[in-house]
Amino acid sequence: MIRFLSNFFNLIYPNACYSCNELLIEGEETICTKCLISLPETKDSFSADTHLFTRFNAIYPCSIVSSFLYLSKNGKVENMMYELKYKGKYELGVSLGLLFGKALMTSPLFDPKRYEWIIPIPIHKKRLKQRGYNQSTAIAEGLSKATGIETNETICERVYATKTQTSKNKFSRFFTMESAFEVSKPQLISKGSGVLIVDDIITTGATIDSLCEKIYKLNKVSHFGILSLARKQ
Repeated sequence: MIRFLSNFFNLIYPNACYSCNELLIEGEETICTKCLISLPETKDSFSADTHLFTRFNAIYPCSIVSSFLYLSKNGKVENMMYELKYKGKYELGVSLGLLFGKALMTSPLFDPKRYEWIIPIPIHKKRLKQRGYNQSTAIAEGLSKATGIETNETICERVYATKTQTSKNKFSRFFTMESAFEVSKPQLISKGSGVLIVDDIITTGATIDSLCEKIYKLNKVSHFGILSLARKQ
């Protein structure tokens, strides 16, 4: 009966792929099979010799630094990121996070036992109220399902509500984000543990830098894993 009602509802309000906008068929969720097969994966998680790994590992001890997908102007990934961030498509973030997590589990550089928490980049309370959810939390939820690592949104918080960073250069982003975060529950991080920091998109890395710096100053974390759903090629 439930499946019948679901199929009936989909006849009236058919689900479309968040990537190409084609109608989904039974068994497909959020993204059609054709788009899933053609996702532009970076394969970052299989190498410690990438620009991102070098960039972050020069500042913090990193065990893995990986973006899942390449982001191109007006491309399908950019469309999906827009749907996730601004159109209320929380379930899309979970689905993509799950795919990302499954890919990570095949990497020799990734051991889920090394990480105590998945920490999504926090958004400010005002923006959370407006949007209704944190897109990085959706991604973290999918990663958690795939890896078994628990997500914790309470350890860190955003105390400074920044405006969009897309039009700023890397120096402006750095100074804007410098005081954006606080570690509100440091007691939840065990000495010598590892944490996974999750964002939706890495551009200059200023946002992740700011959060990692706050956590690293606690002198508890032995290593970071830095993950994002997308980055430019």
